[in-house]
Amino acid sequence: MNTKYPKVDHNDLVISDFNIKLDTKNFSRALNFCMPILEKKNVDQILSNVKLTHINDTVEKRLEISATDGDIFIYQKLPIKISKNDISITLPLQALNEIVKKIPHDEFTIYCNQDNKMVQIKVGEYLEFNLATLPINLFPVIEELTDADFIIHVTAMQLAQMIEYTKFAISTEETRYNLNGIYLHSKDYKSLIAVATDGHRLASAKCNIDTFKTNISNNDGFGVILPRKTITELYKIFKEPSINQYNVIIKVKSNKIQFDCQNITIISKLIDGNFPEYELFIPANNTKKIILNSNDLSESIERVSTIAVEKSKIVILDLDHHAITISAYGNAQCKAKELLLRHQHNNKNDQHQSSKQEVEKYEYIGDDQLTIAFNAKYLLDVLSVCNNIKIPIEFKDSISPALIQLEEKNTSATFIIMPVSVPTQEFVSAPT
Repeated sequence: MNTKYPKVDHNDLVISDFNIKLDTKNFSRALNFCMPILEKKNVDQILSNVKLTHINDTVEKRLEISATDGDIFIYQKLPIKISKNDISITLPLQALNEIVKKIPHDEFTIYCNQDNKMVQIKVGEYLEFNLATLPINLFPVIEELTDADFIIHVTAMQLAQMIEYTKFAISTEETRYNLNGIYLHSKDYKSLIAVATDGHRLASAKCNIDTFKTNISNNDGFGVILPRKTITELYKIFKEPSINQYNVIIKVKSNKIQFDCQNITIISKLIDGNFPEYELFIPANNTKKIILNSNDLSESIERVSTIAVEKSKIVILDLDHHAITISAYGNAQCKAKELLLRHQHNNKNDQHQSSKQEVEKYEYIGDDQLTIAFNAKYLLDVLSVCNNIKIPIEFKDSISPALIQLEEKNTSATFIIMPVSVPTQEFVSAPT
C-alpha cells in the first residue's frame, strides 16, 4: 500500500519578500569551514550566528557568508543562480549547520520576510525548518586589510603542509602565551618559515615564497605569531583537495593578518609577544645517526609504550649496529621491549620458488652504542607527520636533543626532541 504524505501548505509559509536557492553541498562545506570559529559558550549570542548577505548586482549573484568570534573572521562567497531581491540576515550557525548536513536534496530554498525576524528553509515539497534571526546590526563589522605592510604569495598546499609539520608542537600552557601559536616569519623574503615549540620539542617548516612585497623600509624581514585557533581554521580549509591547488595571498599589518584564497578570506588578530630565538636550540656536531622507516619505529614505540607509566610515557632506545632495542617500564616491575634487527629475512614465495631475502631495516652511523630515552608521545607526534618514509634521526649523546630533518618536494622540515633521564629499573622475570 502506498502512503501519501500531505504536501507543505503554502499558506503556512512565511510571507516571503526575499528568497534564495542554494546548492546543498557547497553551502554545507562553507558552513563547515565556519564551525572551528564557533564558541559554544559565547556570552555574546550574535557571535554564535552566521551572517548571510545576498548580493544581486550587475556582475554576479552571490551569497556572502561571514562568521567571527571577535578575534578571527571568515568571509566566503558562493555564486548562486536563482534569487529574489537582496537580503542580509543572521542565523544560529550550529543549528543551521546540522540542518543543512541532513538535507536529502541537492538544493534547498531560504525564504525571509521583510522584518528579518524569521526565516524558513524549504526542502522539496515535504520538509521545512523555521529559524529565528538576530538583528543584523549586532553582527561585528570587520574591515579587510588594504594597506598591508607585507604581502606574501604561497600555495595553499605549502601552507597546509607547513601547519601539519608544526601544529602539534604548539604549547598548551596559557602562561606562555608567546608559545601558544605558530611563529610565521621570513628573514630573506625568499622563504616562509613556520615554527612552534612547547619547550619539550620544536618543529619548523620552510617553503619558498612565490611573491613578496613590502610597503615599509625594513630589511630585517617580518615575524608574527598566529593563535592556535587560527591555525586550526587555516589547516581545515587549505588541506582541502579542491582548495590546496590555489595560491594564498597573505597580508600582514600591525596586529592582524589576512589570508585570501579563491572565494575565502580569513582575518585574524595576532599574539602580541616575542618568539624565542629558536635557532639557538638546533643541535649541531651530532656524531650518531639512524636512518629507518618512520612507520617501523612508530609502530614499535606504540606497542612498547602501552606498558609505560601513564604520566611520563617514557620509552628507551638502545642503538647499535646490530639492533635497536625499544623498551619501557611500567608499574610493579613490569617491562616491555622489542628488537628491531638491522638485517631481517623476508620470506619470498611464488609459484616457482621459495626463498629468503635479507633486508636492511635501518642504517646506523656512529662508532659506539647509545642509550637515550624520550617521552613516547613527543616521538610519536613527529613520526606521525613523516608519512611512512625513511627518515634520518641524529644524536650526540644521551642528554642532547635528537634532530630530524626532512627535505620534501614543496617544503622542508626540522624537528627537535628533548630527551629525558633514562630509567634505571631492572627487569624482573615473572615467577615460574
